[in-house]
Amino acid sequence: MMAEKRFLAGIDDLRAIEFTCKKCKAGTTRILNEERNFVPTQCSNCNQPWMINGGVLEQAIRALFKAVRTIRELQNEAIFQLKIEITAEGLTPLAVQKSALEP
Repeated sequence: MMAEKRFLAGIDDLRAIEFTCKKCKAGTTRILNEERNFVPTQCSNCNQPWMINGGVLEQAIRALFKAVRTIRELQNEAIFQLKIEITAEGLTPLAVQKSALEP
């Protein structure tokens, strides 16, 4: 039996969502802390459409941003601790410029 690595992340560990173009591989990052997040509907590099402006996918992504903010605001009132499990296969090594994600 092979051991599986699991990683648990608290809601405060979630920092950003990255959008990466499947066509040109360019990416853009949206910080989860920001009150209003602009959801990109096309690649800023090659202009490949990613989703319909105002469509279901964009609404779902906006709802994800809002859900994370709401959980962060209310987590101290909860009588449980929320963690998200990810697999090692879901992890991507990341070389981040410190200024890109720091407040």
